[in-house]
Amino acid sequence: MKNKFTGAACLFLLLLLAACSKERDIRTAIPSDVKMVVATDFKALVKKGGLTDPKMAQSVKKLIEENVPEEDRAFAGELLDDPAGMGIDFDQPVYTFRTAKDEIAVVAKLADKSDFKEFFSRIWRGETEVAWKSEDGFDYDVQGDGVVIMNDELAMITMASSGSATSDALRLRSMGWINQRPEDSFQATEDCEKMDEEQGDISGWMSMEIVPEEIKKMVPQMGLPRDVQLDDIHYLVNLDFEEGKVVLHSEVLIANEAAAKHYEEQAKILKPLDGKFFPTGNASPWIWAGVGIDGPKLYQQLKENAPVKQLLEGAVFGFNIQKLISSMDGDVAVSADIIPDSSAGIFPLFTVQAELDNDSILEDMDVMQQTLNMLGLNMQKDSPRQYSLEQQKMKLWLGVDKENHFYCTSDANVLQPDGKAADWAADAEGCLFYMRMDIHRSVEKQSSMLKSDPRLRVSMPIIELFDAVTLYAKDANECRMELTAVDKDANLLQQILAKVVSLYGTH
Repeated sequence: MKNKFTGAACLFLLLLLAACSKERDIRTAIPSDVKMVVATDFKALVKKGGLTDPKMAQSVKKLIEENVPEEDRAFAGELLDDPAGMGIDFDQPVYTFRTAKDEIAVVAKLADKSDFKEFFSRIWRGETEVAWKSEDGFDYDVQGDGVVIMNDELAMITMASSGSATSDALRLRSMGWINQRPEDSFQATEDCEKMDEEQGDISGWMSMEIVPEEIKKMVPQMGLPRDVQLDDIHYLVNLDFEEGKVVLHSEVLIANEAAAKHYEEQAKILKPLDGKFFPTGNASPWIWAGVGIDGPKLYQQLKENAPVKQLLEGAVFGFNIQKLISSMDGDVAVSADIIPDSSAGIFPLFTVQAELDNDSILEDMDVMQQTLNMLGLNMQKDSPRQYSLEQQKMKLWLGVDKENHFYCTSDANVLQPDGKAADWAADAEGCLFYMRMDIHRSVEKQSSMLKSDPRLRVSMPIIELFDAVTLYAKDANECRMELTAVDKDANLLQQILAKVVSLYGTH
């Protein structure tokens, strides 16, 4: 699709500016059998991005003008002076959806049909005027594999993958969606009602039916009951920009009793974290992730997938994976760090730990030692419960301690924990899953190396805004991700926009 006016980033900023400016609920134009719906509340993003501040708005306008092709600069200037000239009414969010036939459509409420026609003619065809066609109260235009269609209330852009639908089919389907009865639309579904309750700055709903066909073909091997389909499992996702952080909240929505029962059974493999492997002061990794596991239940579920079962029943260099998984009972943790090294750039430190209900896996380590030594890898038995393997600059320790804690690590500090647990440990305790990535610490430790890469150097000022990413689940039906900033006071979207303007508005 030809777009001479500007890039996606500038278009997004224009939409924000236009929102600085209800009759029909435009969700009645979304079909009920969609695979995905995304709602973007541009009015909320305008406020949180600081664009209601005239100085900030002027800086964004200047940035857009600097990135618009010269032949479109006059038109861009008009929109920047009066963003409402786009013709879009932002009292309602702009909705994007993916249909059962995999078309992608965007629908918005119109404030002024004529203004929208002029605006869209420029970004759709790169022309001042388009000979719009008319049919049954609709105006429309076709370009390649897409069609834009509008009546006096709504405008819809519908696109299909190359050759998958004719322009006539897209036009007729789009007209049908706009004209459909509210009770036949997505707006009438229970999930839409739930989406209303949890409305974020950007909200998304999706069915598992959206997964690629290659994965769908694996469903019979995934152990799903015959009365449970992928479309029975839905997800609701909300993204909110807040002071000092952006929060992504995800919730599972189960469509029927059979799917709910199956999901509940699957979730029984999870147990609350009790903090056995939270990092301490002398071993604070760049990334840490932990999950509570009921090993026997996990193994029974894994066996339902034939290829996985075959893998588990084998042995890797004499090491019995089935025995390890079946004996897990409690916390399982994975962590990694990256340490600068003057002679070799960087090398990773990693650790895997697991609570076990017995130490029988030590017998397999004896077999593993013999197998690896036959291959010339020189695995040593340091003590009855610990082994080590050294290759080039990395040394690996593995074993089971006296508390039946399995470990495999390249970080010697893990073997002798010292100091109190990390500050975030209290937040992680009791969660079913918890992951934390320390962005700020990583950037500080590797600043010189990151800035030496021209591709990373450009984005470093933005990366340096961020402190950490956490992802956690307190129950099996919801999870939450938080991207926190170093500055905890200003809204994170405002921080990002201000940094983008300062970086790219002056270069």
